[in-house]
Amino acid sequence: MDNTVLLSRVMRPITLIKFALSFLAMIAFSVTVDYSTDCGPYHFTWKSINHSEYFVTVFVLLFLIEGALFLISVFAMDSLMQLQTNWWLIELIYSAFWAFMMLLSCCLFSDGITYVHNFYENEQNVKGCPYTGWKFGVAVGFIAFFVMLGKCYLTYKELRDSGMSSDGSYTPLDDDGEPGEVTVSV
Repeated sequence: MDNTVLLSRVMRPITLIKFALSFLAMIAFSVTVDYSTDCGPYHFTWKSINHSEYFVTVFVLLFLIEGALFLISVFAMDSLMQLQTNWWLIELIYSAFWAFMMLLSCCLFSDGITYVHNFYENEQNVKGCPYTGWKFGVAVGFIAFFVMLGKCYLTYKELRDSGMSSDGSYTPLDDDGEPGEVTVSV
């Protein structure tokens, strides 16, 4: 395979998004796992926070799957396009599912951080506890969620423009980029 072909595949927006998602997922789970804090007489690790294990699991799986999809889209996309299945539909469904899982894990982990913060500040009377590492992990997780929504949009565009139908048949599109028929719902 020629280097220019590889470079053109890597530089496609959907392929770059796969790499960015893998990178953001790695940051989200590694910052979360690596951070610990002392809050008065208490020492917290990432497992001390509600739903932190779910958050880490979602982002570790996202890191692995998006890394594999990045490699597949660079090195094996020709083979995928020759299959009778609609690859873009499969990837769109996968992306929408993981976008939901990412949003859910970020919200739950953020709620867990807020619960621990409120419990130790209000009921244990321990003030000024830093949770910045975990909050940063959640922020990166939310950024990754919005990048995943962008991937869903680009995957939808690829699905729409591919000419593949839901039964696996291929119908080339005759769209020349000009505005065509306008449909109005009544």
